[in-house]
Amino acid sequence: MKLHQYSILLLVSVFTFISKGYTQETISPSLQLQYFKNSDEQRLLKATLSYTLNRKDIPLSDRKITFFIGSKKDTLAKVSTNDKGIASLLLSTDYKPLLEKDGTWLFTSDFEGKDSIDAVSTEISVKDLKLEMSLDLVDSVKTVTLKAYTIENGKSTPASGEPINIFVTRMFSLLPVTDGTFGDDGTLSLEFPSDIPGDKDGNITIVAKFEEHATYGNVEKRGMNNWGVISNYKAPTTHRALWTKGAPTWMIIALTIMLAGVWGHYMYAIICLIRIKKSGDNEEES
Repeated sequence: MKLHQYSILLLVSVFTFISKGYTQETISPSLQLQYFKNSDEQRLLKATLSYTLNRKDIPLSDRKITFFIGSKKDTLAKVSTNDKGIASLLLSTDYKPLLEKDGTWLFTSDFEGKDSIDAVSTEISVKDLKLEMSLDLVDSVKTVTLKAYTIENGKSTPASGEPINIFVTRMFSLLPVTDGTFGDDGTLSLEFPSDIPGDKDGNITIVAKFEEHATYGNVEKRGMNNWGVISNYKAPTTHRALWTKGAPTWMIIALTIMLAGVWGHYMYAIICLIRIKKSGDNEEES
């Protein structure tokens, strides 16, 4: 009787172990929704789907994200996430979303869930900000003039008291150069630094940008001017480097010494073999 009970307990344990091994752990993902408006008045919605594993964010690719507009959740589009877990939806410039009662646009993104991944949803509410920028010389001073406002009930409302950052484009990112706060009339004038490197003609791209603003999202305006310091990135013909036709002198000397040492060891080994052979021949003759 006891043997029978032990057998049943063993079978139950084995099946429990197997079932746990084949059971997939449920993933509770996070979904982040961002709003972008670029210098050409194009609006972009970007949803990022990921989950956390060992304190690292792991993107979820090839998952359908549904974008909605308004409190009634009218469908805009369904977009699959890329290898970085990002689904992007570019809204046409002539598209006019319906305004909520508070004068904002309400955007929602949904992931319905699939397999062992839970469903998740998030939303953002933004106001459409108009951002204007002009680059002028005021009394020989390089001046960036900005104007920011929203249109509510057909009337212009200045973005007074709002901070904004000014950047210049670099190879891989934006370099912050100055910042300021809009006045009561929604305008701002800033002196641009005179020591920012530009290209060979001194041209430089200036970017005024709101980043992750609670009301306006991400909004930027770009302009180009020759306010940068003229830079010549061509290396002189006498310059020796890894990317020039002539290698650095120290590298040539070091390589020559190493090759001489290697071939010297080969020659020494050959000479030793010849001496050993001659020594063996002399012993046989004697």
